[in-house]
Amino acid sequence: MTVWRDLRVEWMRLFRSKGTWLALLAASAAPLVGYGLYQPAGGGTTAALVLLNPMLAGALGGALAFAVLTLSEMNRVKKGRMGPLTDSVVSPLRMTVVRTAVLMLTAVVSSLVTSLLYLPYTWYRLGETFQGKEYVQVALLFLLPFLEMTVLAAAAFYQIFQRVDVCVLLLLALLLVGLGPWSQDTYLLYWMDLSNLGFSGDLGNTTIFRLARYSRLLWLCLFGGLWVGSLLCVRNHGRGIFGSMACYGRKLYLPLLAACLLVSGAGLYFRQPYLDHAPPVSLDTGNVTGGGTAYSSMEETEEPTVVIHKTQLELLVHPEQGTAEGNVTYEVENISGTEQACLLDINPGYTIERILVNGEEVPFTDQHNDQFISLKNISLTLPAQKNLQVEISYQGRIQLPANTGVLAIYDEITPEYISMGGNSVLPALHGETAEDCTFTGRVTLPEQLQMVSKGKPAQVVGEGEGTRTWHLEGTGLRPAFFAGNYICVKLKGTAFPVYFWYSATHQTEFTSLGIERLLTDTVSYCTAHYGALPYTEEYPLNIVMTSAHMMGGGAADNLSYMGELFFSEDNLKDPSKGASAEEVIAHEIVHQWWGSQCPIMDLENTDWSAEALTCYTTYRMMKEWKGADYAQQFYVDQWQTRYDDMMDQFYLRNPQYISRLSEEHQASIQALIFDASTYGKAPLQVKQAETLVGGEAAMDAILQTLFQQGGTEMPPYVTWQDFLDACGLTEDQLAVKGGHGNG
Repeated sequence: MTVWRDLRVEWMRLFRSKGTWLALLAASAAPLVGYGLYQPAGGGTTAALVLLNPMLAGALGGALAFAVLTLSEMNRVKKGRMGPLTDSVVSPLRMTVVRTAVLMLTAVVSSLVTSLLYLPYTWYRLGETFQGKEYVQVALLFLLPFLEMTVLAAAAFYQIFQRVDVCVLLLLALLLVGLGPWSQDTYLLYWMDLSNLGFSGDLGNTTIFRLARYSRLLWLCLFGGLWVGSLLCVRNHGRGIFGSMACYGRKLYLPLLAACLLVSGAGLYFRQPYLDHAPPVSLDTGNVTGGGTAYSSMEETEEPTVVIHKTQLELLVHPEQGTAEGNVTYEVENISGTEQACLLDINPGYTIERILVNGEEVPFTDQHNDQFISLKNISLTLPAQKNLQVEISYQGRIQLPANTGVLAIYDEITPEYISMGGNSVLPALHGETAEDCTFTGRVTLPEQLQMVSKGKPAQVVGEGEGTRTWHLEGTGLRPAFFAGNYICVKLKGTAFPVYFWYSATHQTEFTSLGIERLLTDTVSYCTAHYGALPYTEEYPLNIVMTSAHMMGGGAADNLSYMGELFFSEDNLKDPSKGASAEEVIAHEIVHQWWGSQCPIMDLENTDWSAEALTCYTTYRMMKEWKGADYAQQFYVDQWQTRYDDMMDQFYLRNPQYISRLSEEHQASIQALIFDASTYGKAPLQVKQAETLVGGEAAMDAILQTLFQQGGTEMPPYVTWQDFLDACGLTEDQLAVKGGHGNG
C-alpha cells in the first residue's frame, strides 16, 4: 500500500505543476506539424498524409516535451537542494522508481488524449478507407512507445550523470540515430519510425506493423535495461556514483535484470527475422564508366547441364503468421549423362525441409550466403539419369532485401494482402528453361482474398474452413500472383482483353478520376504504333494495383503492376509532379511491349534494357497528349540531367579512388550509375537515333519491326547491336554528350 500511496501522491503533485500541462499541450499540438511541415512517411497516400505523418510528428514533438518534463522533474530535488530532507523521509531508489513510473503513466495519458483528439478529423479525411484497428495500431506503435522510451532514456541519463546539459546532448544523439539516414541493413536503428516506407490506405499495413512491433520490443529492452542499470547510480544519502553503485549492487536483482534486458535487446538486434543478411553490394571498378553493373556478393556458378520442362507447385499460405509452406516438383532432363552439381535459389527466409529425386531423398547443403537481392543458394547433386523429377519441400517467412537503399517491401504475406513471385514463391532450380516450359500450381489462401496471377486466369478449385484453393497455370518456370480485396474491371475498346484489378475501397473514386480511360489510351497507343499483344480471354493482360509498400511497378509476362500511390487522387491531379503518377502507370503498361513481349537485353552493354524503349515510348505518348514543351521538360531534359549528374560524379571521373570508399558508399555510386545509364543515357540515345533516321515516323516503323520480329539472340532478345542495325547507325553516332561539356 505504501507504493500505491507514493504513486498517488507523486501523480497529484505532478499534475499541479504548470510544466506538466505545458508538456501535455505541446504533445497534443505536435501532430499538427505532420500535416505539412514534417512528413517522414513515404508513399504519398492519403493514409500516410493524414494518419501516419501526424502520429510521427506527435511522437517527435511529444518526445521532446516529455524529455524536458522528465529532466525537469528528475532535477527538481537537486535544484532545490532538498536531497537530505527527502532522503530522510523516503528511499531515493524508491522515489526514483515512483517518479519514473508516474511520468510513464502521464505519457500514456498524453498518447490517449492525442489519439482521441485527432480521431474525428482522420476518420473524416479517410472516409470509407478508415479502419479503427489500424488507427489504434499506429497510435500504439508509433506514438506511445516513443514517449515511453524517451522518458526511460532521459531518466536513465540523469540518474547516471545528474547533469541536465549532458543528458540533453545524449538525447539529441539518440534522436539523430532514430531519424538519421542509415543503411537498411541497420533499419532497427530507426527506433522512432520506419522511414521511407510507403503507408497503404487500401491493402493493409500488417508488414509495417510487424516490423514496428519488433523494433519497439528491441528498443524497450535496451532502454529498459539502461534504466534498470541506472538505478544502481541513484545517489544514496550523499554518496557519489561509485559509492551508490556499491550500495545498490548488493540488490542482485538490479544488475541481473539490467543484464537480461540488454542481452535480450542485443539478441533481438542480431537475430531479427524480417530482413536478409546480405553483405553490402560492391562496386566493380572495372565498370565505373556506366557500362554495366556487377555485384561481388553474387558468385558466378557454372550452370548444370539440365533442361527444365515443367514446374508443379503446392503452396499453403499462413497470413496471420506471415509464413508459407510449399512443395514444388520440377520435371528435368539431364542431357549430360553424368552426375551434375546443381544449385537452387531461394529466399533466405525459407528453409528446405527435404529434396527427393525420382522418389529418393538426396543430401543438400544450405550455403547460408544471403545475396543481393534476397536469395541464397542450396547445393545438391543430380544423378546421371536422363529424366528426373526433383521434388523440394520448404517452409518459412519471406525476408525482405536489406541492401536496396530503402526498406523495400516487394513480396509479403498478410491477412489483407499477399504478393509472391520469384524466389519468394518457390525455390528456383538452376538450369536451362525449355521453350515449352510450363507451370501449374495449387495455392491455398484466406477466402476473403481475390487472386490475380501471371498466366491463365486463376480459378477456385476447392474450399476449406475459411480458405479457398486456387489453380494457377501458365508458361515459364514459375508463377507470380497478388491477392487482396480486389475489384476487376475489363477495359473497353482495346484490341485484346485487358483487365484492371484495384482495391474495392476506391471504386467510386477511380470511376471519377478516369483511370480506366488512361489505361485504355495507353494500350491503344502502343497497339497502333507497334502492334497488338497476343493476349486472349484464356491468357489476358492483367493490370494490378499493388500496395503502397511496393514503390514503383513492373511487369512479368501478362501481369503489369504498380503501387497504389500512383493511383491516388493527389498524385493524379497534381500538375507540378510532371512525369509521375499517371505517367508511371502508362510507363509500366508500355513494358508489356518492351520487356514482356519483346525482351530487350545485352550482356555486353547493360545500359541497354527495356527501360530505354519504354522511356522513349512514354515520352512520345506525353508529347502527343500534353504537348512538345511538356515532353521536353519532363522527359528529355530530365534524361539529360541524370546523365550530367553521373558524369559530374567525382569518383566516375577518378575511378582510382573508388577502392578507398566503404562498400556502402561504393554501392550508392553504383546505384547512381545504374539509374543514370538506364533512365538517362539509354533513352537519350534512342531520341538521338530518332533524329538521325529521319524523324518520329521512321523510328515508329523501325520499332514496329523490332517488336514484331524480335532480336537475334536466344532467347530472342533485342540487343544493342540489333537496334543499331535496324536504324542503320553505329555506336559512335549515338554517343551522348553532356550538358556541361562532358561526353
